Amino acid sequence: MKYLHNIRLLLIFTLVGLISACGGGGSSDRGDSAGLESTTFVSDPTVLSGVAATGAALDGATVEIIDASGNLVDVGDVLTGSDGSYQVELPDDIVLPVIVRVTPLVGPPLLNIVAPPEDGSTAITANVNPVTDLVSSSALGDADSSDAGALAGALSSVDTSTLEATGNEVLQRVLGSSVQYSSFANDPDFVAKTEANDTSPSATDAILDTLAKQAEDSGTDIKTQLKNLEQQETPSKLLEEPSFQVGLIGEMIKGGTAADDLEAQLQDIGAIDAV
Repeated sequence: MKYLHNIRLLLIFTLVGLISACGGGGSSDRGDSAGLESTTFVSDPTVLSGVAATGAALDGATVEIIDASGNLVDVGDVLTGSDGSYQVELPDDIVLPVIVRVTPLVGPPLLNIVAPPEDGSTAITANVNPVTDLVSSSALGDADSSDAGALAGALSSVDTSTLEATGNEVLQRVLGSSVQYSSFANDPDFVAKTEANDTSPSATDAILDTLAKQAEDSGTDIKTQLKNLEQQETPSKLLEEPSFQVGLIGEMIKGGTAADDLEAQLQDIGAIDAV
């Protein structure tokens, strides 16, 4: 009997030791779950940024984001800076594509359809200018740019995967050469001419400046001028026209581009072929 009594005591002490090592029964589970609950994963917000310009930077223009439901996305009051730049952070529940609409202090709104990036990036460049407006408006069936509902209705039928190819085709007709739509729409190195002339505009912006000057000489605006050129039966291919070439080089030099850099900058955007 004494032998059995000693065994029972040994078992009791062993069980007590095991329970203490485990942290006192159920408390161990609570500790583990608390540790798991403290681990959270936060995805990066989608940020749209870019430059709005008609050649000259659009200073103080209103920037709005329109989703596929026709809603104006709540991004606060966003105005472009003196260099035409803007940046907005999209709410987590917004799904691309969206439309960036920039309304200048004077003149009609300009658009850019922003498609979901293929690489899944959350930092997206979306420049807004008459070229992006021409291509986006055409894809949207020339819906009223002041009517968010009309734009959203049209956006639902746009195949954004073909938008860049469509833009390239339009530029081939209007400008010729090998200029890519992406040079105007989502190039982070796009720089617009400012009123203070404190920047060196990019070659793509110099093209816009040359188009704007041409439009002014014709008694119209750049947006209308581009639409007319795009609808011509015979492609204009302006970059193959000596008068346009001279005007473009003049704008680049006036903007501060060194003569030795002209060829390289024009080759970079496909305005002239590399040799």
